[in-house]
Amino acid sequence: MNVAGAKLGAVVMMAFSLMLARCTGSLSSGATPSTTTAIHAAGRTQVPITPTAVTGADGYFWLAGTYPCASGTCSALMESTDGGSTWGRIGSAPMPTDRLVFANRLDGFASSQYFPVILYQTSDGGRNWHQAHSAGWLASPVLLSGGKAYALSYRCHIQGCTSYALVSSPVAEDDWRVVTSFDARTTKGENPCLVVHGQRIWVFLVPDGGGSGGAVLVSTSFGRSFSSIRPDPLATGSFGCDLSATSASVLWGMCYGLHSSSQARSTDGGGHFLFPLVASDVFPGSVLYPISGDEAVLLFANEDKNNDQYLVNNLQVTSDGGESFRVVLNQNVVSVAFAASGRWLAWAVAPTSVDINAIWLTTNGGRTWQAYEPPRV
Repeated sequence: MNVAGAKLGAVVMMAFSLMLARCTGSLSSGATPSTTTAIHAAGRTQVPITPTAVTGADGYFWLAGTYPCASGTCSALMESTDGGSTWGRIGSAPMPTDRLVFANRLDGFASSQYFPVILYQTSDGGRNWHQAHSAGWLASPVLLSGGKAYALSYRCHIQGCTSYALVSSPVAEDDWRVVTSFDARTTKGENPCLVVHGQRIWVFLVPDGGGSGGAVLVSTSFGRSFSSIRPDPLATGSFGCDLSATSASVLWGMCYGLHSSSQARSTDGGGHFLFPLVASDVFPGSVLYPISGDEAVLLFANEDKNNDQYLVNNLQVTSDGGESFRVVLNQNVVSVAFAASGRWLAWAVAPTSVDINAIWLTTNGGRTWQAYEPPRV
């Protein structure tokens, strides 16, 4: 079965796995780690969580992860109600979970990056999960806008899974419905990227295997109808892109090649993209999190020239539309989440197995940070 998008997901997850297993670096001085609330398990020593996904909403953070247990590997879902300072276990996330997103303190979605991608929903803050009834196999992450959840779902035929449908549901309901089905002659197995902002929805299609010849489809009617705009070769000449919109006209994110990534930013609604000053040798594990039309947070992954199979990471921010970036946290960061304005969480991996990992928190947009010990079970 030809599954579009699998190669890009594999490249990104490979980089993520390398970052978890082979990171180098050291904790910076100046922030004293504080002990978090521990969850005691009767009759055994507590073990730390290895994160698979972190997200935030409405001042809350959630952390999905795994830990060694008697049956091999078990799942845990941790919640912080005080912005990341302390944590409590509220249950287990569906396995595997490496995509986690919440619309508010109650309604959230979990999935993985591996095909077949099955979507799970919660309506009680993550304490209980159920499989979404009609979302289908996902070809994109779930995106939230205006009280609704959107995703691209595969439409599979005898020739394989080579076309898509836009599906949507209210965030508080499991009522997934097809908004638009894309003609198989329009979509031919490309790597898709879904972008949503208000009533405007974009679908970027990059040919499987990379190169030119992709398509950009745009809707101004919540996805009920789409028109095609001329694709920018800069945004469609890679294996795929991970883009977000901060307005109807400003989109930006990362476009991935086999060995490097590039920042992409458009100020005309996706008609043309610019690639500002991020170095061309940024690894595919890099992720850009737009905050506004001019501000963004970059999880920067790059090769350690002294240990060429390692990845080193840090957090950088821009306030001038990507023309320049400055490092705000020089740690081996593997995931980032945002709970509220200026309140960010960064999960950093320790340099050796002897040292502890750390959760770093900022409440002022990255100007100062506090380190905490990660939760244990």
